[in-house]
Amino acid sequence: MIFRNILLFLFTFGLLTELRIFSGDQVLIPVFISFIIGFFFILKHLPKFFHYDLKYFYYVVLFFLISIFFGPDKLDSLFLKERFLGFVQIFTSLVISIAIYFELKRFELKKLSSFFFYLFLFILFGSLIEVISPLKYVIDAFMSPLFPEGNYYFDVQRDINLYSYYRPKFFTSEPSHLGKFISMVIFMWRLSTNHSKKNILFVLFLTISFFVIRSPLILFMFPVFFLILLLLENNYYHKLNLENFILSSLIFLIALIGSINLLQERFESISSGTDRSLNQRLIIPLFVTSEVLAEYPTFGVGIAGKEVIEIIVLNKFLEIDPNFKPRSIKELLDKNHTTSLQYFIYFGLIGTLILGFLLKFLISSLGTKSWLFIFLTFFILGFTHGKLTGLNTWTYFFTSILILQKRNL
Repeated sequence: MIFRNILLFLFTFGLLTELRIFSGDQVLIPVFISFIIGFFFILKHLPKFFHYDLKYFYYVVLFFLISIFFGPDKLDSLFLKERFLGFVQIFTSLVISIAIYFELKRFELKKLSSFFFYLFLFILFGSLIEVISPLKYVIDAFMSPLFPEGNYYFDVQRDINLYSYYRPKFFTSEPSHLGKFISMVIFMWRLSTNHSKKNILFVLFLTISFFVIRSPLILFMFPVFFLILLLLENNYYHKLNLENFILSSLIFLIALIGSINLLQERFESISSGTDRSLNQRLIIPLFVTSEVLAEYPTFGVGIAGKEVIEIIVLNKFLEIDPNFKPRSIKELLDKNHTTSLQYFIYFGLIGTLILGFLLKFLISSLGTKSWLFIFLTFFILGFTHGKLTGLNTWTYFFTSILILQKRNL
């Protein structure tokens, strides 16, 4: 049992670091630590894959398999290889994530809540120590050789210009990854805890994390907080504790004013159209989605069909400017960080609708009634926190389902 707990912690650490195995600039194995440990949990829970009622899980897998043949040139060897590799990645992510779901089922809700709480403290204080001590140099010296050149964040001057502050990475490759991970840990704690001051603490934890890490992605959890109150705990307003409400509102106000002051330079770069992060998470994905749906509205270009997208985008640029030189089209597409829109790109309008129904039935079959909350939460977080084929995304997805199932929600 202790050995399994250690492996579970290492799996979680792998999700934090997102260490990958590269061949040059090409990723061979994403989230390497978690993938390797995940196969242990697959073997441990292998009988459940045959005895547990997982038919909707297999329907989802089948949908992704069929999506290999979506889009143009279905049997073109280059396109087919790319889509097949995308399917392999999402298949392994799904299988490992459901194995983690089975593994976490053995824990009581209170133990899960404690785990997420102490994990949050570990990351928060580790990040704080990194900021105020020479630990930052030790971490950089250890982590930077593990990533290809240009894949490890060193732009301290940008942090000082935009955030007036050195931003910690704490065993990740960049501060935004740390911000995504700690906000998901806080989210899991909030779902699993029964603490009487959970709303105050949730807002407080997010606010403190933002001021320490200064990743704007943490702020995306505030809309999710209102989803929790409206969809999961809609009796909250009937049992409103005035003191808790005032304290939560005060902390939220501090976070709002603080974020406006801290992100003032960011807002200026956004207004001038030079903010890279906004381009990667909204502008570019919206452009790519509109162009793909204009040509393949029904079933998209197929899972991970980047080569097809590249041709569509290149042709559009050439229409605008016949002298356009495609120096960085592939990089542009690789920087599409919006999972929520990737569903429409890869599967089209009809395909996304079919997948939505399959996921709804899957959520319900696992004993969770709050499918709308999960859909809306991961739609919001899909603009910042995930990758469609990624192990992190599907681990968060199934862990959320498990916690809500344990809470009979």
